[in-house]
Amino acid sequence: MIFAYLVSLQMIIVNLFSSYHCLHKRKSLLFTLFVYIFTTTVIFASVYLLSNYIFPEESNVGNGSYILIGILYYFPLKLVSKQKSKEILVIMFSTWIYTMLIFVLSNQISLFFTNTNRMMTVFITQTILHVLTYYIFIRFMKIKFLYVLSNINSRRFNNFLLISILWFLLLLLINYSIISGYNLYLGLGIFLIIATLVVFSYKGSHFSVLLSKKTEKLELKSLTDSLTKLKNRECLIEDSEKFIKEKTPFHLIYIDLDSFKSINDKYGHETGDNYLVTFSENLLNEFGSIKSNFYRISGDEFIILHFGEDTKSFLSNLNKFSLKGSIGLVKFLGLSFGNSQYPKDGEKLRDLLSVADSIMYEKKRAKQKIV
Repeated sequence: MIFAYLVSLQMIIVNLFSSYHCLHKRKSLLFTLFVYIFTTTVIFASVYLLSNYIFPEESNVGNGSYILIGILYYFPLKLVSKQKSKEILVIMFSTWIYTMLIFVLSNQISLFFTNTNRMMTVFITQTILHVLTYYIFIRFMKIKFLYVLSNINSRRFNNFLLISILWFLLLLLINYSIISGYNLYLGLGIFLIIATLVVFSYKGSHFSVLLSKKTEKLELKSLTDSLTKLKNRECLIEDSEKFIKEKTPFHLIYIDLDSFKSINDKYGHETGDNYLVTFSENLLNEFGSIKSNFYRISGDEFIILHFGEDTKSFLSNLNKFSLKGSIGLVKFLGLSFGNSQYPKDGEKLRDLLSVADSIMYEKKRAKQKIV
């Protein structure tokens, strides 16, 4: 019986210490310790009276059923912390799940040692397991668990609380079946809890997939130019950093549309937008099958990252590029471009852009002199 109480006391100490690290405190450490000690004394005195005087023939100390009384610790935790009631319950049940796992495993191991005091074996095994795993557990709680707790929405939070309670009850019933033996009602209870957890697990997986898809769509939208549907400047920065980090050679081609401002001034911005969209579509139709990435980085400025070995041919075809047909009354006015090569012309995006930009403007000035 002494070891049974020691096992319970150890579990309570671990739970309270874990909860203390996870809760936002509003009372001093001294007051918190007083509340914990007072509550523990009352609970242990109640268990002692129940098991030795009131229901001695039905004493269950050692099979884990009295752990249910540990739920009373909700009240002192509420008193010493700033957390909302549901948050306290989730933290409390999560720490109890950890200690219950250790307790169930220790109980299972003790069954292999039939010639020793079972509760003494449970106490020793439990102590060793706590020493080996507590640091990992508390680190998980403080880094990952509390992050989930502070960022989950109210509906998911309620499901999270229910799942925590179900896991706790499942471990309690499994431990009870190990010690007391299997019966029909116990087996039915375990089955129902497992079935409920399975349903919630699949619902959680479905929600995670939906969330992942929404995240992918938002990420794609944030990296896409809303007008032309080409990749945007942010995506160019990400992609180029990745290629440079992987030491992947590429050519950067900087394109500027000739006399684009005159189109906006003469025909209006709607026609100008149609001009940009048509140019982008024709560019993809013409060169999209070639190993290249296409970006619109501002008004009429575009970037191509080209990875093929046929760069001269690619640039030659780009120099001859023209839109098929016209956009209303507007005909294609041409383009100017410059190119740079990684790593020959620079090992940073800004250096490559500077080289390509200079070459592009030289070509544009040459065209203006001819005109």
